[in-house]
Amino acid sequence: MNAGKKEDSKGGSGMFWDRVAGVYDLFANVYNGKVHKRLKSIVECRISAADSVLECACGTGMLTKVVAPRCRKIVATVSSGCGS
Repeated sequence: MNAGKKEDSKGGSGMFWDRVAGVYDLFANVYNGKVHKRLKSIVECRISAADSVLECACGTGMLTKVVAPRCRKIVATVSSGCGS
């Protein structure tokens, strides 16, 4: 089994994280809400309007949503197992 891939109930392979991304942030914020709030605050104050930002492994975009309005340009990437 490839990392990030899980067999679906019909025997085909589907991308696990693609299927759960919609609820991931909800659960992550419930369990880690205070940590996420602090992390967003720390990152946000380090970004200026002149910055170009490359965010690797952006996941569901928690930090992307904080950084994008503050910087000149952002490129956010995530791999869902493409090419696996």
